[in-house]
Amino acid sequence: MEYIGTTETGLMLSIQERDYKIQLCQAELALIPKKMQAEEDKYAKSEKEWRKCYDALKAVQLRQREAELKAGEMDTAIEKYQIQSQSVKDNESYKAMLAQIDYARQKKDEAETNALMLLDEIEHAAKEEQAEKQKLVQHEKDKNAAIGTLEKRKAELISMIDNTQQEKLSLAEQVHDKAVFDRYEEIRKKGKRVIFKVHDSANPAEKAICPSCNMMLTQHFSGLLRKPDLFVICPECGAWLCLEEIAS
Repeated sequence: MEYIGTTETGLMLSIQERDYKIQLCQAELALIPKKMQAEEDKYAKSEKEWRKCYDALKAVQLRQREAELKAGEMDTAIEKYQIQSQSVKDNESYKAMLAQIDYARQKKDEAETNALMLLDEIEHAAKEEQAEKQKLVQHEKDKNAAIGTLEKRKAELISMIDNTQQEKLSLAEQVHDKAVFDRYEEIRKKGKRVIFKVHDSANPAEKAICPSCNMMLTQHFSGLLRKPDLFVICPECGAWLCLEEIAS
């Protein structure tokens, strides 16, 4: 078939414009869940970084507390050994008791020194945890704002799709040649664009080019394009072609 005769080329182009708008909206709508998930993933990553710093802070706080408890235990042991030393009756036992007291004092000093050093680590870890917490709070605000915007856009797209579908149905009801419309729908549902506008050259002898497959049409097909009330069928790709000037 070389062409499809119809007086409704402009109407069919209007229908295709609605279909294209619906297609664009549906494509954008399909990306919204992925964009939302990306926002959730960014927040989860930030939360993971904060949790790592939080756990590190708690770990060093625990070590510092353990060091303080160790110093307290050694202090208690020193007092106990000092009391016990008062009741020993020979020099050897007394020397052994003093050695235990010295050992306990050494361990107490080590624990107190360790506890003081850990205070510096706690201060550093607390600053890192606070910085990551501030980032987390900001990321949560950013995530909520982004998801809110995406939810709003989702509602807009759904509304646009519904309205455009209604517009298409209204236009389709105006088509008198249902065979043309049905054939258009059959091709469109395969995921193909059906109608293409061809620019008309000022030189009638110049051959037209199919915008769909870029094939140069023969003089015969180029001549058919200049006739009103028809779509020329590209012999290469099957696209429906009409001149921009005629279509408008």
